[in-house]
Amino acid sequence: MRKFLLLSTILLAGTATCPAQEEDMVATFYYDEEIPGIVWGVSDNGQWAVGYDDQLTYAAFIWNKDEQRFVDVFGLDENGEMAEGYEAALYDVADDGTAVGVYEDAAKGGKWPGLYKDGAWTPLPTLVDIKSSAYPMVISPDGNLIGGMASAEIINSDVLPGQTIVIGGPKVPVLWRNGEIERYDDAEYVGQGCWINDMSADGTMLCGYAEWDDGSRSPAVWKDGTMVRLVGTEPAISNPDKWPEFYEGQMYAFSTDASKVAGYFSEGMAGRTYGIVWDIPEVFSQENAGEVAETNTLLAAGGKDGKFFGGGMSGGSGTVYDSGNVYSFLSYYGITDNPRTPAAINATSADETLFGTSLIYSAGSMGSVQCPMVVCFEEADDDVSINEGKAIQEATIGYANNTVSVAGGYQELSVYNLNGQCLMQEDAAKGNMNLTTLGSGVYLVKVKGDNYTKVRKVIVE
Repeated sequence: MRKFLLLSTILLAGTATCPAQEEDMVATFYYDEEIPGIVWGVSDNGQWAVGYDDQLTYAAFIWNKDEQRFVDVFGLDENGEMAEGYEAALYDVADDGTAVGVYEDAAKGGKWPGLYKDGAWTPLPTLVDIKSSAYPMVISPDGNLIGGMASAEIINSDVLPGQTIVIGGPKVPVLWRNGEIERYDDAEYVGQGCWINDMSADGTMLCGYAEWDDGSRSPAVWKDGTMVRLVGTEPAISNPDKWPEFYEGQMYAFSTDASKVAGYFSEGMAGRTYGIVWDIPEVFSQENAGEVAETNTLLAAGGKDGKFFGGGMSGGSGTVYDSGNVYSFLSYYGITDNPRTPAAINATSADETLFGTSLIYSAGSMGSVQCPMVVCFEEADDDVSINEGKAIQEATIGYANNTVSVAGGYQELSVYNLNGQCLMQEDAAKGNMNLTTLGSGVYLVKVKGDNYTKVRKVIVE
């Protein structure tokens, strides 16, 4: 049986470590240690999350808030059936659960772009009929518009005497509009071409990177068919005094209102790596690009009010970029008692109630492994009576008048101070606990069940 775990903690309004939180919210951490991979996409409505593993199984997965579990997604075997062992990747998901990605098609050979929904793949068209030539990376909330990149030409490469390898040429930015593919611009691309990571809601802007013929990659933004390179406006080889080796970087995400865009830049093997944020100018041109703001965290997901989310290299730990300042994701939301630290935050819903990330843990001889994780924020509900008479799988923690009330199945109710000392403990028979005798202060109420632990921070007055 798959080991599925969840953790939950509740936040307090107005605490110094929680600059963005205005209401009592419960943050629930859902993860699965038997599925390797990282969550890369979250629907705008906070209902869905998707991702994939590119290290061990090369399979994808999808998460639904109603089911609260990760489900494996594979490619197709020779009979056209989804089967374990056939590679797949999911990059983003629409509000109705339609996800975009690529999947291995054993009958056709190679990986192909497609839509995934309700356990089935639907192929998307390409510009050239060749495997691994197109990648749908981001989908609009209504599912009608998809952004990505695709090869626009086929190249014959004579890599061995007497043998010709047919491959796709440099990737160009593309849009799939209502199922039909179209080029985003008519620019010339070299090397590997471009890579697209995000798209504005109306499809007018894209972001990612554009490669030079020496392999250097410039963080880039496209608007209405025009590209602006933000760092590295020339190949590294053309200016060895400035760039002693190839550089690379990319823009990962637009803010919710598409007024800003963020990503990272690396100056090469011996140089710095840092996050970058760009205020998109009204006059969009290379000459009007200006400077980018630098920050000490890599940024991968865009939020409200110019806020971005990210983390460190090789997973790192989750961070929040807000008004030029960088915070730990846990401290920013006032989460003080969570044994599972989220790695880099890669995606968020439009209202910032669902975050896509991963959990890094040790797997013995395999070393560090990442498994998918989402952090789901919901308003606290102190009226546990609404759950009476219902089959509850997890306990609900209510709190009023210095009294904790628990509804639902659980095994143990405990109260701790902020130093981790257990002050009170009851079994499931009682179902409530008055904290008045503890004196005024802030405490942590923990409820343990069969396969979860919930933690709520409360104030005794």
